[in-house]
Amino acid sequence: MGAEAQKATCAPCLAEAVPAFAPALARSAEPIYALVPWGGDTKGREAMIPESTLKRLKDSDPIKRCKAMDSVAKKAHPDAVACLIEKLGDTAGAVRVHARRLLKQVTKVDLGASRSEWTRWWQMYASRACRVCGRWLFAHKLYYAVKTDITAEPREIVLNEEDLAKDHQAEIDRLCRELCATSKEEAQDEVWVRLEYFLCTACKKKFVREMR
Repeated sequence: MGAEAQKATCAPCLAEAVPAFAPALARSAEPIYALVPWGGDTKGREAMIPESTLKRLKDSDPIKRCKAMDSVAKKAHPDAVACLIEKLGDTAGAVRVHARRLLKQVTKVDLGASRSEWTRWWQMYASRACRVCGRWLFAHKLYYAVKTDITAEPREIVLNEEDLAKDHQAEIDRLCRELCATSKEEAQDEVWVRLEYFLCTACKKKFVREMR
């Protein structure tokens, strides 16, 4: 199956279950791949839910839909959780109950049967993966947030009488023209940058050793 066909089958599932993904899916020209399964296994970094499984999720038989969800849950990656959230809105009560049980099993979180609550939770935590190893963190009891400020530290400027006597208007005009041609973000980055990301416990220890 080609990349475009894979994207076509997976994108609706993600867009429906997690509305926050919809703009990115609409803009993307690339197939939508799972980022990394939580738990640290980086094998199959581009693993997706097979088309056959996605079709079984929409089968008219609730039992087959439940079995398809079992297959999805084994992957334990973003696509899987998004599809399970979608099934909380299934027409069959048994399917909804099974989806909730699998979500609790995969995420180690229990938000009840509310699809909207699960969607809000996923929107908040979907990006929480370790910046170094890619391990998903939503099932971890302990992980770390890194917040780094990078600021400009100019040298001390010493002015003398000669400097004060000069006409600096031409230089000021040149700098103003350069600033007008620079975006707000680029101008800010020249003086201050805030970096925020997450680390798992193992990578945090390595990070501290290397940065001290």
